Amino acid sequence: YAKQNNIHYFKDVTNRSNAYERNRIRNQIIPLVHKENPRYLEAFERHMEFVNEAEQLIKEKIDTLPDLTKDRMPLKTYFSLPRIVRHQYLQTHLDKLNAESSLGYHHFLSIDQQLNTQSNFVYPLKDSLTIHKEYDTFYMKDSPPNTPCLLNINSQGIYTINENLRLIISKKKKNHKTFKSFELWYNNKVYPLQFRTRAQGDYIQFSYGRKKLKDYLIENKISPAKRDQLLLLTRGSKILWIPELRVSSIQNETKQVIYVSLECI
Repeated sequence: YAKQNNIHYFKDVTNRSNAYERNRIRNQIIPLVHKENPRYLEAFERHMEFVNEAEQLIKEKIDTLPDLTKDRMPLKTYFSLPRIVRHQYLQTHLDKLNAESSLGYHHFLSIDQQLNTQSNFVYPLKDSLTIHKEYDTFYMKDSPPNTPCLLNINSQGIYTINENLRLIISKKKKNHKTFKSFELWYNNKVYPLQFRTRAQGDYIQFSYGRKKLKDYLIENKISPAKRDQLLLLTRGSKILWIPELRVSSIQNETKQVIYVSLECI
């Protein structure tokens, strides 16, 4: 075409080098295939038509099964499916999250094996995209990593946590209904307090003894994703209050009480 239309062009010197896979296929393999079957392209095209039709049937199956249309997949249902359907299910949900990423077969096998273990986990797929296994279900999520929260509290007052929440420390009980509240018995050494996300070594003091936060969350089947989002009122490593779970440590009562309220802005 270039010669016929008098178009100047260049030949890449690597085009004839069999050091590259693409050239070995072009220069060595395809001529052999053509020699054995001059109509090999027709056979290849028919094969690809069958593959595309099979892929379409799998996609239709995923769209019609109730459990497969949900964002959270029961593991029992997932592993009852043929391997090729499981692969397509994961790819379909990647597409829903606009991941613009093809799930390669070896990557799929790695995820499949992880999901078949007893452990909960968060598995990175791409950038902020992750797959979360939580007990007997799993789901995919696209969100930025959690930013740890740390708010030091040295006195009574109103503390802004984020654009949606604020923490109020007061000696007077709020008259109006609060989002969540807690009565903290205290003495002059109650401060400083911290309002933060979890850290290594955190524990809760119950009437029967001390329990590590990690063990408490596992025993109560709090999902791994939620564990890192929980906000805690602490004094050092001792957790005084977990608003989301309505859990608090046992306290040594004194005559003084301060009221801690978590409110929506």
